[in-house]
Amino acid sequence: DGTDPTPPIPPGPEPPVTPTPVLVNISPTSAVEAWGGFLLTCTGSSFTTDSKVWFAGAQVATTYTSPTQLVGVIPNASINTAGNKSVQIRTLDKSPGLLQFVVSAAPSAPVLASVAPTTVVAGASTFTLTATGSNFTTNSKIWFDRVQMTTTFVSATSLTASIPNGAVVTAGTKQVQMKEGAPPAGTPNISVSPGA
Repeated sequence: DGTDPTPPIPPGPEPPVTPTPVLVNISPTSAVEAWGGFLLTCTGSSFTTDSKVWFAGAQVATTYTSPTQLVGVIPNASINTAGNKSVQIRTLDKSPGLLQFVVSAAPSAPVLASVAPTTVVAGASTFTLTATGSNFTTNSKIWFDRVQMTTTFVSATSLTASIPNGAVVTAGTKQVQMKEGAPPAGTPNISVSPGA
């Protein structure tokens, strides 16, 4: 009768649908340029093991923690310049909106230009040393003869420190330095003259 006895082939299962990832928060949200590589925690929803963190337009090494969290490894080279850097989560062909990560310019290095007084007498009583320069911060500390002194931040161009009498018992040249997390900056000297 011309009828095809072959039964129709049932349709196969629908291919899985890739969920669209939703990025809600990132931590941290900012860094200082050339700060060094760091881990960026991305929080949101619909993340999968195929989800990847993209930073400044480039995919970075990504650890899948859960459907709501990914961790990206941000290399130092990615924050060598100041400015806004885009953060995005991509899952295969799904790539939603962006969040912005702020890279701020590194602060200028502190400069120690001069100190006052420049001469004291050996055995003198405790005195106040004033350091003048530029780019000082509240973290700036005066070092006197390789020992950190109690320092008061006056302004970005001025610091003061109380120098105890025990620091000038003997005559000679004492080195004054300003230190802020890095090697001491500047090396003005103060002369300790023999006592009467």
